[in-house]
Amino acid sequence: MNAVALDSLKQSYPDVLFHDVVRPTVKQLDSLNLKSICVVATKLTIQSDIYARTIQSLYPNTEVSSVALPELVRLIEGLSTQKEMQDYIQSCLTETQLTCDGLILGCTHYPLAQEAFESVFHKRIIDSIAVMVNLFNNQKLVEGESICYTTKDAHFAEHQVEELFHSKESFIKIEV
Repeated sequence: MNAVALDSLKQSYPDVLFHDVVRPTVKQLDSLNLKSICVVATKLTIQSDIYARTIQSLYPNTEVSSVALPELVRLIEGLSTQKEMQDYIQSCLTETQLTCDGLILGCTHYPLAQEAFESVFHKRIIDSIAVMVNLFNNQKLVEGESICYTTKDAHFAEHQVEELFHSKESFIKIEV
């Protein structure tokens, strides 16, 4: 969503604070001195070229390879096994991509398949969740009610959250 909608959302909802995920994720490369990086993300994010452009603007000497993993979100949300996700990831990455110095998980779903990525890619893996957690680690949270929405099945979303995060949350289905 960040790759294609962030600017529009900021314009449409000026009173809502939205956070960029891409730049903080890429900035993790500061201390790593990687010569080559492979970015894996959804098809839309790869098509937007946002990660490659951001990496090239900050680290012009770093070679970037980008790979869309169009089925991985479905596998994660469908609660597939790590082995099933591993097999899928393996089938999508070329030998050259597997020899890159680092791998950026360019979708916020992908850290949920961390084990599968680690079994396929044996060098540095940079995810887009840890950096965001660290950005907000010392932020004071406002207490109050939260509401979770989904555009799909609310009961299945509740099941997914419980399975993936061991948390019980209620969801409301909305149409967009």
